[in-house]
Amino acid sequence: MGVWKEMFYSKKVLLPLLILAVVTWSVSFWYGGRKKREVTGFFHSAAGDASLSAAFEKKLKDKPDDPILKYNLAFFYYQQNRYEDAARYLREILSSSYQDLELVQKVSFNLGNALFRISEQTADHQQAVEQLKKVLVLYRAVIENEREQQRYVNGHREIEADARFNYAVTKKRIKILLDQLEKEKEQQQKKKELFVLIKDLLAAEKQIKAQLEAISSIPESKQSNEQRVLLLKKRAQNFEQLTQIKERVRQMIQSQTSPPPTPPTI
Repeated sequence: MGVWKEMFYSKKVLLPLLILAVVTWSVSFWYGGRKKREVTGFFHSAAGDASLSAAFEKKLKDKPDDPILKYNLAFFYYQQNRYEDAARYLREILSSSYQDLELVQKVSFNLGNALFRISEQTADHQQAVEQLKKVLVLYRAVIENEREQQRYVNGHREIEADARFNYAVTKKRIKILLDQLEKEKEQQQKKKELFVLIKDLLAAEKQIKAQLEAISSIPESKQSNEQRVLLLKKRAQNFEQLTQIKERVRQMIQSQTSPPPTPPTI
């Protein structure tokens, strides 16, 4: 989904230094920037991300209820495309009694981002749609909370604009998946109709074969010859129908293997 805004950046970052097993911990806030993702130094290094996430995991064992540590660890998991792990820690923060509204807003936004990415990896379109409906709820909560805060504080915060953008893209994605589900339903119905037709043709062929064998067992006559001609004509018609069914099946298989349409750009 090249149109979806997931760009994260740090608002307060103290670079953690791993020197002789001494770790300096910092608060690294990531939510959604409208510009290109701006991150500092070590975030660009995959090895640095891995070692730092391991350090956060170790620190979290000492402070298992610390929402900031969970938030930072979720950030690194997201950077490593471990969206399930990121979502797990973000859910834990939301289900806790932590009351910092600013952090809760960022957690809700980024949980929506993580669930969106998980939906992209879900082969079942119906499950993906259900996942994306949860994403909409999270983005909507961010938008409404920001709107409520603006009643008391003047100004427009960037996270609301990003939430609105992602909300619109998620709705587009749901529509695409629902359209695909409808096409799949139509395909299933066509397959069912073809199966019934083939079953009927096979039953008809069985009857034709039995009738031809019966005719061959009696003395030849004008009537038996006429019956044989009619049966062979019916067999030819059935064979033509089977040929048409074969072509329909080929077209169905070809349509299923063709690449999906490119998502619309917003």
